[in-house]
Amino acid sequence: MKKTSLLAFTLTALTVACGPSSPGNSSLTWSHVTAEHASGTIPALLAYGELGFETNFKRLRVCVQGSESYSGSELLLETKLAYAAWLEASGRGLESNWDRFSFVLSEHCDLQDTSFASSVVIASHEKRDPRQAEDFTVLTCSPSSCLPRGFTTGWGGPGAITYSFPKGNASVWSNLAVYQPSVARLSPYLHWESLETELKLQLQGRQVAATGRAPALDRDVLVNLWNDYQSLKARVKTVDYSSLAAFNRQLSQQEADSRASFGIIATPSSKASYQMQLAGFHTLLHEVGHQFGMMHAHVKSSFTDNGMVKGTGAKKEDGFWETDDATMAYQNSYFYLSPDDRAGIRDLTTKVYAELRTHQPHSSAN
Repeated sequence: MKKTSLLAFTLTALTVACGPSSPGNSSLTWSHVTAEHASGTIPALLAYGELGFETNFKRLRVCVQGSESYSGSELLLETKLAYAAWLEASGRGLESNWDRFSFVLSEHCDLQDTSFASSVVIASHEKRDPRQAEDFTVLTCSPSSCLPRGFTTGWGGPGAITYSFPKGNASVWSNLAVYQPSVARLSPYLHWESLETELKLQLQGRQVAATGRAPALDRDVLVNLWNDYQSLKARVKTVDYSSLAAFNRQLSQQEADSRASFGIIATPSSKASYQMQLAGFHTLLHEVGHQFGMMHAHVKSSFTDNGMVKGTGAKKEDGFWETDDATMAYQNSYFYLSPDDRAGIRDLTTKVYAELRTHQPHSSAN
């Protein structure tokens, strides 16, 4: 008999924010899908091979499609950095696990192509596929206004699998196949920029400031990050996991120590209309988190697990309770995973492995 395991895709409705508050104030607030609903998440896809399930996929292929402004080697590198960050935080950060990923740059990613486990898509504003752009609101900026609160910048979510089981014993899974790839989509109505552009602007002293925004990174730090970024980009197709993890740690440490702000905010324009300019790595990191099974910090439902929810005194004006210190929250634009993110994905991965062991075929059970 065959069964399909499906999960609903989750929405990221982000707000442009200023620099991060101190990660030291974290209360480890997080939300993720329950292990029972996590069969299409990336931790589960990795676990199937390790636990001896029969699958039609040996590698997790990721289709990567860029836009006019955010594409090519920069997007490929930053996609790999996002996946490496979540893999390391999950506790499965081994070179052998990383080698099971295969990233493919494509002019067009079919969101239904089951030869891929995941898709990362920045729909083109000029040549967009309507299916990739659905659920995004057309955004037109003017000199007086641009990005309303709650505007959706990205969508992301885990995929789905099919599996077979013997008649009368639905707990034993075999013949697993990708039924729906996981997805991370960025809005086609924003002008996305790479982390490379962000670093360049800061080095040139042209980074646009906003009210309450933290200062730029120290110049020596920027030079080191720039040089390391260029080194990774030059070998992006063959870059190893340890190099990606090292850059993520450097980025995390420097941003946290200096409380500097990343995330390009567009220079006000005198044009009648223009596209909002925004650095893409934070949103990309957030949406890949959804592929791994993470939810927003304020999500609580029958199919989520939640850690240390703040009390009513921490509620924001819009009614959300959340931590300020997580890339999976709606608050600040982090370019790294905070203690909240790391606690959540580690908890989910541990529970996923425990759950999947209950479905192993007898021949491969530990």
